[in-house]
This record gives sequence, C-alpha cells and structure tokens, in this order.
Amino acid sequence: MNRNWNKNKDRNRNQQQTSFDEQWFPKILDMHRSATNELIDKIKKFVENNARDITTSQLRNIFGDIKKAELHQLPLKRPKLAYIMGRTDNRKKGMFELLNLLDDLLKEIGKADTKENQEEKRLGFLAFFEAVLAYHKFFEKVKQNK
Repeated sequence: MNRNWNKNKDRNRNQQQTSFDEQWFPKILDMHRSATNELIDKIKKFVENNARDITTSQLRNIFGDIKKAELHQLPLKRPKLAYIMGRTDNRKKGMFELLNLLDDLLKEIGKADTKENQEEKRLGFLAFFEAVLAYHKFFEKVKQNK
C-alpha cells in the first residue's frame, strides 16, 4: 500500500514539473523567435511523460489540420480537439494533457490584438508542435528498443 502511494506521489510530482501552466504560454507562442534550452527541456520532459498515450498518427493528423488552417479558422479547431478528447479513453491522461494544452494555446492565439500578432503566435504554436512531434518520435523509438 505504501509503495503504491509513493509511486503516485512521484508521478504527481513529475506531472507538476512537466505540465505547462499559463506562465509558459508567452514563451511557447514566441518559440519560433526565441526558444530557450529551458523551454526545450520542458517540452522534452512533457513528451517523455505523455508520449505513451498518443499515437504518431493522432499527433500528425492534429498538427496537419492546424498547420493548414487559415488564421480565422483556428478557433474552429478547438471544438475538434474537444471531439478528440471525447473519443479518447479516460485512462489516457497524457492525451488529455496535450489536447488541453493545445486548446489553451489556440485560445491564447485568438486573444492577440492584431492579425499580425496572431500570426506571430501561430508560428510559435507550430514551432512548439513540431518540437512535440520530434520528441514524440524520439521517445517512440526509445520505447521500441526496450
């Protein structure tokens, strides 16, 4: 009993260290201009802890859909993310974590005061998503080699 409690405590501590709260949103959405090692390390840890719940095809489909969307279409991607969450097994916490983060970031893009600022934030969002895809592929390969 005590051993399981310690595992859950460690898992919760690890989740807190790898989750992205609102203070990270400006750094993420400006990533295409000024990525820091701290941010890249955080993305790596986030993906490492959540990669097992997400397939490459799911990630690529979401990324492709958002990447090809016009700026004015981005808010419409939020209900699509909600639909994916609704279809996802409740035990896949990593998938929910990522989809909620993407939803929050899309909402943040929409808050920008000008179209130019929205486009800049969109570019940062895409750079972030590309980093997620890259680390997901890396950890998928690591998992296969175990």
